[in-house]
Amino acid sequence: MVADSYITSFRIVRDGMRFRVPPKGHGFVKWDEVQTVAWSEPLGWFVIHTSDGRIIRVTSRLYGMESMAEALLANVPHSHFETRAHSVLAGHASRHPPAPPR
Repeated sequence: MVADSYITSFRIVRDGMRFRVPPKGHGFVKWDEVQTVAWSEPLGWFVIHTSDGRIIRVTSRLYGMESMAEALLANVPHSHFETRAHSVLAGHASRHPPAPPR
C-alpha cells in the first residue's frame, strides 16, 4: 500500500514522529522506517519515503521545522539522506535556539 501525506503538524517522540495529515487524521513513523529523505527545491518541501511505501511531504515552512530537522538528523542514518536534503535540514537545525539549561 502506498500512501501520500502532507504533514500539517507534528510531535517528536523517542522512537519516531507523530503527525497530523488532514483529512485522514493522524500518522506515526518510526525513525527506523525512514528509507530516504529528499528535498524538492521547486516546491520547498522534504519528501520522506518509508520502508512500508508511505510518502510523507513536509513543507520547509512548517511551524517547528527546526525541531523536526534536528530530530531527523539525530535519528536517521546519514546514508538515508539525499545530499541536498541533509544540507537544507542542517540549515534549519542551526537556526533553532539552544535549549535552556536544566
